[in-house]
Amino acid sequence: VAPVIYVIHAFFDGLAFMVAHILHITIGQTFSGGLIDFLLFGVLQGESKTNWMYVPIVGIPWFFLYYFTFRYLINRFGWLTPGRENVTLVESGQPQSERAAAVIAGLGGKENLEEVDCCATRLRVTVKASSKVDDAALKVTGARGVIIRGNCVQGS
Repeated sequence: VAPVIYVIHAFFDGLAFMVAHILHITIGQTFSGGLIDFLLFGVLQGESKTNWMYVPIVGIPWFFLYYFTFRYLINRFGWLTPGRENVTLVESGQPQSERAAAVIAGLGGKENLEEVDCCATRLRVTVKASSKVDDAALKVTGARGVIIRGNCVQGS
């Protein structure tokens, strides 16, 4: 979407890992690296092992660094990041069966579907012909982003 943002993120992320290494922050993580991991592998392991108390001290300024840098760049250059496209969404009062029918139509119809799967963050569909997929129609149903690679379609 915006390669410049990715390059800046890579720099900020590398800098954050360097700061964590300098401060001897050693908190493990599993799937998400979220609050549960922070509590299990940081707080419960003890300050002497993990230096978990430095996380908020470093994390809060890092939040503001990311937020204001990316907000400025996205607004300054008008980059259409996922969720910021000019798309009119289907009415929220629409029955789920109608929304499901619209998603199936956007994927090229029921006969175009080979496999439907999902994970914690997105819907994954294998289609017979990706040329029949209408990503604009899928975004109208509420998808924030649609990725088409070969015969694989992912939406979130």
